[in-house]
Amino acid sequence: MPANKNAVIRYKILDELLSKRQLHYNTKALQDECNKALMNLGYDPVVERVIEKDLAFIQGEPFNVEIKRYRVNGKLCKKYKEGSPTIFTRKLSREEETLLKEVLSTIGQFDGLESFEWLDNLKKQLNIEEAQKIISFRVNSNVRDSSLLGQLFSFISDKQVVEITYRKFKSAESTRRIVSPYLLNQYEDRWYLVAKQKGKDRISQFALDRIESVKAMYDEPYQKCNEDLAKLYDDVIGITILPEKTLQEVVLWVSNESFDYIETKPLHHSQKIYTGKKLDSLKKQYGINDGHIISISVKENFELYQTILSLGENIVVLSPKEIKEEIKSRLEKMMANYK
Repeated sequence: MPANKNAVIRYKILDELLSKRQLHYNTKALQDECNKALMNLGYDPVVERVIEKDLAFIQGEPFNVEIKRYRVNGKLCKKYKEGSPTIFTRKLSREEETLLKEVLSTIGQFDGLESFEWLDNLKKQLNIEEAQKIISFRVNSNVRDSSLLGQLFSFISDKQVVEITYRKFKSAESTRRIVSPYLLNQYEDRWYLVAKQKGKDRISQFALDRIESVKAMYDEPYQKCNEDLAKLYDDVIGITILPEKTLQEVVLWVSNESFDYIETKPLHHSQKIYTGKKLDSLKKQYGINDGHIISISVKENFELYQTILSLGENIVVLSPKEIKEEIKSRLEKMMANYK
């Protein structure tokens, strides 16, 4: 069963339990009641920390429902504060409805994926009419076993350890890996799971089209991510991170024909464009008369070479020598293929 649909069902059950004025539930009792309902519907049970996270979510944006805490027979119980609207009866403001409409429209990129079918039902329940999209971006709809997106989305949200069955392109057999999932990342129309494997310290990336199956591991402790994932990819182009590579300044010549394109769509956020005396000095150093010189500070990886080669004759690596020679070697192999 889709794990994110499981979450919506939990919210509905908790909403009903917290609304009951005559009954008293602590977190364990809320968990028990939720699991009874979930298992009756064919879903897996959840642990107590999932219920605690659900309660925190209900109290935050966009619901902002107040939950009071009080003791009954020594147990800390929870209930909606009297007069507080429930999450399924609260009326949305015009601004909230407009924002939610656009969010659902944007998330609607996943329409047709098995684990996101509940989006259509949510739109109907909230009586939100279809509207022309304001934001649109490209999505690869041909992801093998596309329901993985929905499953992993929920596992990451729930901080749930999972076991993935993974097979690399050139491997004859699959391997099983227990991971703590952190992020779904997309690059060049391919989705990747960013996670940490059990027993390893560094972050790993797994292409979704090479994940054959995924299942929750409820007894495994979740490894909290102590790294800033936004900064993890700061020093590379793309998704590949090679621990042995160091940061290098790559100096590049760019033709006049391609300069406007590269100036307005930088190869990397570290891109520098040289002008004035510095440009004159570099042109003299490298024996160049026309064009422009830029530099980027990156770690070497597959995507760096892919990006440079994609620009063909309109870009040349000036330094460092190792990257320049690697590009030259690849171009020679390309030329040999056409002989």
